[in-house]
Amino acid sequence: MTFLTKIYLDTQKNIEQLNEVLIVYNFLHKDMVIDLCEDIGLKKDKKMYNLVSIFDLEEFLKEKTPKIIITFEDMDFSNYNIENKLVEFNFPITKYDKLKLKKFLEKI
Repeated sequence: MTFLTKIYLDTQKNIEQLNEVLIVYNFLHKDMVIDLCEDIGLKKDKKMYNLVSIFDLEEFLKEKTPKIIITFEDMDFSNYNIENKLVEFNFPITKYDKLKLKKFLEKI
């Protein structure tokens, strides 16, 4: 457990340095999605991420190329070829769920 706590703390430090993150939502209310983002360590006031509806995802991907795409809902992304950038969170979110972001944080 001590080992996981150390990894968690290292991950938390690196999350604060993330940029080019896309959060995709479908049915959840925007305010709830923003709260969930804060639960995993992303701060809206620091412009750490873009919040986009699944219906606007294709247009967004034409304009920008995010490094990480996060969702809190079960959605089909098979038409977008983004599986290598996708991180899906399920409820309830625990503090160790942040470890899902670890592979993207190794480059920071």
